[in-house]
Amino acid sequence: MRYLLLILACLLPSVTLAKSVAVNLQAACDIEQLELKLIDRQRAPYDIFMFEVQMTLTEAAAQRFSTVTRENMRQRLVLSINHVPLTSATIQSVLGANMRVVITAEIAQRLLPALQDKRCPLNAAAATADMPD
Repeated sequence: MRYLLLILACLLPSVTLAKSVAVNLQAACDIEQLELKLIDRQRAPYDIFMFEVQMTLTEAAAQRFSTVTRENMRQRLVLSINHVPLTSATIQSVLGANMRVVITAEIAQRLLPALQDKRCPLNAAAATADMPD
């Protein structure tokens, strides 16, 4: 009986009804402006390099992003640019065209080369997908 309870306790976290929503923005066609700023090391936690990504989405991308966040309130959102995951958070409100995300230096090193990709997918709406948790 103890083993059964232990097995159930291990399985319960994976048996949730929550889902994740993945949004992959294509820099070449979804983002009008993107700035990457080094955060002052005195303000950064744990004395590590952190970067702030500020971006403005195109009107079409902002509309898609608003729809996704409105329809998936209180779900986990995984945000990527050119397939480089930036962050994940629980959706608390409808998000729009302007956003700011704090990333680590490791993520910034993967993001910078990916930003050179100038291709746009034929169907930009396909960049949003549900992911099982």
